[in-house]
Order: sequence, then C-alpha cells, then structure tokens
Amino acid sequence: MRYVLQNRNNFRPGKWNMDDFMKPYNTQNCKSVSPIKVDIVEEDESYKILAELPGYAKSDISINVNEGVLSIEVKSEENNDETKYLHKERYQTELKRSISLSDNCSTEKIAATMNKGILIIEIPKIDPEPAKAIVIQ
Repeated sequence: MRYVLQNRNNFRPGKWNMDDFMKPYNTQNCKSVSPIKVDIVEEDESYKILAELPGYAKSDISINVNEGVLSIEVKSEENNDETKYLHKERYQTELKRSISLSDNCSTEKIAATMNKGILIIEIPKIDPEPAKAIVIQ
C-alpha cells in the first residue's frame, strides 16, 4: 500500500491505483435487477411464502398468478426532483421472482400481507383432482 500512495503519479497497468478507487462514481442512471430472497413454509392447511422486501411500499409491489406460476415484482420509481446530489447510491430498482405452484394450491384464495419489510403470501391447499381413468373403446 505504501508503494501505491507514494507513487500515485506513476501508474502502471496491473498496479492498484488509489486515485481511481476513491473517485466518486455515478450511479444516477443505474438499474438493478436481482432476485428476491424467499422462504417457503408448508403448514397443515396452506403454504406461506415469506419474501424479504425491506424499504418498499405496498404500492411498489405486484403479485400475479398465471398458469401455475406466482410472480412477485417490485418496482421503485426514482424521485425526479431537481435535487443536485453530491453522491448518490440509492437508485431505481426492479426486483422479480417467480415460483411454480403445485397442483394442490388454490390460486383463487391467495392472500398477502406486509409486516416490517417481509411480504407474507399465504396460499391455501386444496385436494388435487384425482387422475381420471380413460376407457379404451
């Protein structure tokens, strides 16, 4: 480290340059797409999905079920004010997670609540339809 600090003006490729490391970087137009961390719990009468979403409002979150797949999407819109930032690390974010549901899940009665940054989705269990025997004619 002492070599880097003493010889800052003699940068050579392959050597660590503290001046570049300490420069502020611009993240103003960055977007992040990352998975949502979830726990899936099986109870006697239902399944619970606990999704970690700290700092997001209910209005930022959408939950959809389509063809046996539950999708959680989070989109936080950036505040488009005229504030002049000296340094900015918080930015617009998009998070997505899809979970395949089994045949014994009732997609008609899914309920969701939010508590301290944890989205709780409760999916009731139903008895799956028994297999139908087909008679050969």
